[in-house]
Amino acid sequence: MGLDRDALCLPSSLPYLSNSFYRPFVTPPYYRSDGREEYKVSAYADDVLLTLSHPSASIPHLLSLLRDFSAVSGYKVNLEKSVAMPFSLSDSICREIERSSGFRLTRSSLKYLGVWLTPDVNGLHSLNYEAMFKLLGEDMERWGREGVSWIGRINCIKMNLLPRLLYLFQALPIWVCPRSLRQLQSQIEGFVWAGGRRRVSKYVLYRPKERGGLGLPHLYKYFQAAQVAQFVMVHLPQHSQRWADLESDLFAPDLPQFYFWLPKEFRPLLRSTCTATLTSLRVWDSVRDKFHLCSCYSPLMPYLRNRAFAPGLSPS
Repeated sequence: MGLDRDALCLPSSLPYLSNSFYRPFVTPPYYRSDGREEYKVSAYADDVLLTLSHPSASIPHLLSLLRDFSAVSGYKVNLEKSVAMPFSLSDSICREIERSSGFRLTRSSLKYLGVWLTPDVNGLHSLNYEAMFKLLGEDMERWGREGVSWIGRINCIKMNLLPRLLYLFQALPIWVCPRSLRQLQSQIEGFVWAGGRRRVSKYVLYRPKERGGLGLPHLYKYFQAAQVAQFVMVHLPQHSQRWADLESDLFAPDLPQFYFWLPKEFRPLLRSTCTATLTSLRVWDSVRDKFHLCSCYSPLMPYLRNRAFAPGLSPS
């Protein structure tokens, strides 16, 4: 996902407010003069992420707005805890922003809701997934010194390790190398058997409990499921999920809820560069036939921009 030149990404912290008071200030769609929506604000509970273009001019207006909000609500933003990450800004402009606003600027990364954000999307994997894999490996090494049964170790994976990974799968929908997940899966198996010989077959180990197995999580399948779940959300009505609206806008002139249902040979040229949508599409293409999730000609297949339906390619 690209950002305009001279942009600033700013996570801030507001005291918790009830939905009826807080939500109207941050969620309505904003439209530009050309009719396209703007996506400036991301909010969850008391954490707010702002994306500003032309920050030298827009930050004074932002500070004025925050002061007005404070006067009405009685709450204040703690500027000392607010961090900003510049995109395509010169050093002199960054120094001026720090001096005039009180925001601390970081060029490498900033953390929002437990996820590290970077100016370049290519840095997301190493800062988040690779760091998480290393942490989980260290945790399993430490837990391995405890006298826990192998059934208890499986439960430990389910209750402690899996939720942390699943959060990343859902909050940071970028492509995760299957090889990295296989390596972590191998570490998990070694932890379960305490480095010794397997007591049961892999088939029984990963089979669901209701089918007579032990239900050890299969990480790559959880990753696939998380991405397919994201794809399901784009079928909701417009403005149900702001992130889904954003991904749909970045997918123009097509719509992901239609494009995904087209067989590969019938799809028009893909123009989106949104990493999240491209990841969902890549996973969807790998699972739709393997797990029989849809027929070749789905009832949801669109007529417009469908190469198999010539009238749908006509501009009129």
